Amino acid sequence: MAGLIQLHKPRVWLLVAGVIVLLLEVKVGRPFLLPASPPDFGNQPALLFFNNKEGCECVLPLYTKADEVIAVWTSNKSARISVHRFILDERPDLQRRYKIERAPMLLLLDADEQVVWREWGVASDPNVFDLARVETKISLLLAAASSD
Repeated sequence: MAGLIQLHKPRVWLLVAGVIVLLLEVKVGRPFLLPASPPDFGNQPALLFFNNKEGCECVLPLYTKADEVIAVWTSNKSARISVHRFILDERPDLQRRYKIERAPMLLLLDADEQVVWREWGVASDPNVFDLARVETKISLLLAAASSD
């Protein structure tokens, strides 16, 4: 009987490893072994908002403020430009692509997906995530795109 158990040990370990991978996939919310698909911005300018699920206490108010501002702004301005939210920890591909070192971060992309403006949330800045500035940048970008 002991020989039979030894014979099946590799299969048991393989089964345990498979269960662990499946649990990680469920926890992360996307396939663990497959890279995330690149976002499609439809060849149009886009505003990208990067945040983290967790952070130190000094950054948490920024995350909350940025979430609130983006939520209100997207409901009012969604027809002008698409807004995409990403959890930075879950998208290392985008973190490398756009050279993002920390969150929260706003990026404005042109139709060619090139960064034309970025803002990083700094707790000491009272005007952090001032969307009037963002709207000015977007208006300039859309005006330049329509004149081309």
